Amino acid sequence: MQLSDSTHLCYSLNVFPGEDWRRLSILREKLPLLRKLIPGAAANPFALGLWLPAEAAHDLASDPSLISSLHSFLAENNCYVYTVNAFPYGVFHGRRVKEAVYQPDWSTDSRRKHTCTVAKILSELLPDGLSGSISTLPGKYGKSNAETLANITNNLLETASFLKKIESESGKKIVLAVEMEPDCLWDDPQVFADYYQKNIAPHKELAPYIGVCYDTCHQELTGRKPGEGLRILKNAEIPIAKIQLSAALRADNPASKDTLANEYCDEVYLHQTRTINAGGEISCFPDLPDALASADRKLPWLVHFHVPLYTDDFGGGLSSAKSELLASLSEIVKCPGLCPHLEIETYTYAVLPGHVRKPSIEESMAAEYEFVFRQWHSLKRENS
Repeated sequence: MQLSDSTHLCYSLNVFPGEDWRRLSILREKLPLLRKLIPGAAANPFALGLWLPAEAAHDLASDPSLISSLHSFLAENNCYVYTVNAFPYGVFHGRRVKEAVYQPDWSTDSRRKHTCTVAKILSELLPDGLSGSISTLPGKYGKSNAETLANITNNLLETASFLKKIESESGKKIVLAVEMEPDCLWDDPQVFADYYQKNIAPHKELAPYIGVCYDTCHQELTGRKPGEGLRILKNAEIPIAKIQLSAALRADNPASKDTLANEYCDEVYLHQTRTINAGGEISCFPDLPDALASADRKLPWLVHFHVPLYTDDFGGGLSSAKSELLASLSEIVKCPGLCPHLEIETYTYAVLPGHVRKPSIEESMAAEYEFVFRQWHSLKRENS
């Protein structure tokens, strides 16, 4: 959906399980239900934020009839695609993911080849006149030695070269969007900006094809002032290809930590946790169980757990942390060309406590769309 002439909004379809292209049947079932719940969605072009793990990408790339069926599906349903989430490579629902979500990382040929396959698919789906984006992992999980970093850089630049070739042949501009995430090689905007200026920016013909996916849940955990990360990236002239609108969990009192332990400690996803003392010093824990075992329960905690945008109360003293999300929307309204692609990303529906979930996943998605619309129009009025 278009929020303005320069800003499009979608929902990342990694909310639905499935690694192969049979997931199209889920879209056929859920999409009409979702659009009925969103005012104006049934009558206007509707954007889909595709998730293409390796198996689904292979299916589409190896069988032209599947691309043809997808084109038909989009046309029949007045839908369009401008972005793909290519971060989770394989299984992403129903069983343990944790650190495996970062494999294969950008030091491998597998990640580069997969991303180029996704780019080719997106170039065939992307409407004329629209840019495209592909979100991907931030290099690797953890830090890197010099050799691994060199491999990562080479693979990113080779992918950028492939994207440049796509544009020269088809006229379709696609930007690779590196998604900074806690405890990864690039977790903070300044860290990525320093890397980019040294390793990517000197390649002037390729640099425009590498940018960032700015996930607002992840950025809540950096401890920076809301909006500061976007300004760092903007000042460094790094393309902000996509902003993922997401919220983190905040736990401010000791009782709320018991709620985390009882209701939010799932075995599927990694929930990096940060504590913040009175002086602003941040302590880092790789997963929620690590924090529950040893972190100071009197301090505020921020937890990487993508929670629905439509509420601020998650029970037992837990609240939503989305000051970065609101600041990001404000920056886009003030500077319309800052980022063309917005994507709601709350993939955790299946592991949320029952009292937080809506009766159906499409009702939850629709409520999050409504939240974004409400915030967007409020900010537009404030800035008019």
